[in-house]
Amino acid sequence: MIDRRELLKNLGLLTSTTVLPFNDLLANDKPPYETSNELVPVLILPKEGEKANYGNSGSTSYIRKITKQHTGGAFSCLDTVLKNGFLGAPPHLHQGIDELMYVLDGTVTVMVGNDIVEVPAGGWHLRPRKIMHCFWNKSGKDAHVIDMFLPGGLDEYLFELCATYKKFGVVKPDEVEKFIHKYDIEVHFELLEPIIKKYQLKF
Repeated sequence: MIDRRELLKNLGLLTSTTVLPFNDLLANDKPPYETSNELVPVLILPKEGEKANYGNSGSTSYIRKITKQHTGGAFSCLDTVLKNGFLGAPPHLHQGIDELMYVLDGTVTVMVGNDIVEVPAGGWHLRPRKIMHCFWNKSGKDAHVIDMFLPGGLDEYLFELCATYKKFGVVKPDEVEKFIHKYDIEVHFELLEPIIKKYQLKF
């Protein structure tokens, strides 16, 4: 009977190391996929990322993690904390962006069109393009979520919005109008006050 180890050795499958770099594995063969020199692997450690705060008393805080520059425009995401009792964003919609939320802690209430759902910790929620939406936190504790944008880039709008809020101390629609045209977002400020009053929120 042939020893298994001897068989593998004869077949060239047994080497002195158990992990081979991809370049070595593919050295004598053409990769079965297209490669690009434009994108590179990215490691973001837990406390890394550009930070910004938005809203009354810093009601929403963002840490930028993956950007559209990392993904060739395909995707971007933020590590977001929304304080209890606050609206996360005025009612708005996008023509070509889908928003995906994963809740790490707390519960986020999301309004999409005429539907309202509560997304608990461990839950996912997709807000498709071309549908009006907004969200808030009335869970009794801060909500910690990962906000994802497909394609990427909406984080740039949010960081510009944070800078505007920091400058004026309030959300000024006329100031937002100066830069909102650069992004795929249509904000309906006229619905902001009714939402705040109806659901007893702060913003």
